[in-house]
Amino acid sequence: MGLRELFGKSKSKTKKRTSSKSSAPKRTKAKTGSKNKTPSKSSKGKKRKNVSPTIPNGRTVQTRDEFFFGQKNYRKPGYEKKGNYRKAVVVDSNKKNELALVKLTTSEAGKSIPGSKKSKYRPFVETKDNEGQPIKLGKKFIPNPPKSDLSMHAVSEIKKDAFRDSKKAKKNRSKVRELKEREKK
Repeated sequence: MGLRELFGKSKSKTKKRTSSKSSAPKRTKAKTGSKNKTPSKSSKGKKRKNVSPTIPNGRTVQTRDEFFFGQKNYRKPGYEKKGNYRKAVVVDSNKKNELALVKLTTSEAGKSIPGSKKSKYRPFVETKDNEGQPIKLGKKFIPNPPKSDLSMHAVSEIKKDAFRDSKKAKKNRSKVRELKEREKK
């Protein structure tokens, strides 16, 4: 006669008990009292401080050359009576929805946009309209639908070229610093 029969315990109950004893207790992490926690990589994205909440970088707009600062009297030959023929891309903005644009072109002098066969750009950043006011969407600068936006890769290549690699990089950076109301360097 065995111990199980003496105490009236079945084999199944004994197995359950032994299996539950062998499992390790669950451990919980202790909470730290620090308030300065760094966000994890799985969060939806970092908070962007001084950019437009409504106009993303890469959005294209339709306009005319004479709507840009310094080109008030310019009329492109053959386009005097046509609508908004010039396409430009948003490369930066501020909280007030004021934009920094780079004009797109199809001329041979332009640099090609990654992922585009026909479109090119010149690395000159424009932040003011023909009246000397910051560029905002409206009658002069009409946004295109989101399906015609440039990819973030293309925008970053344009920004890298305009702010770092071109001859006018220092002037372009100072225009954007002024747009974002930062101190001049």
